[in-house]
Amino acid sequence: MNKYTVLVPADKLKTIIPIPPEFEHQQVEVAISLPRRKEFNPRKYRGAARGSRELVDGEINMIKRDWERDGR
Repeated sequence: MNKYTVLVPADKLKTIIPIPPEFEHQQVEVAISLPRRKEFNPRKYRGAARGSRELVDGEINMIKRDWERDGR
């Protein structure tokens, strides 16, 4: 389900969104929809991290040592 519609008194919405004067004291229909998901394209990020496996492993080990030292 990507969309949900409900009837509510417009006066209840005043504290959340601006309501035009002609809508006051009336039932209004509120539609809530989910934004469309952007598709992830991994090729866009190819080569973003150009470090060697050894370099990455070294960074991870350094972070782990810091965590252990700080007692996390």
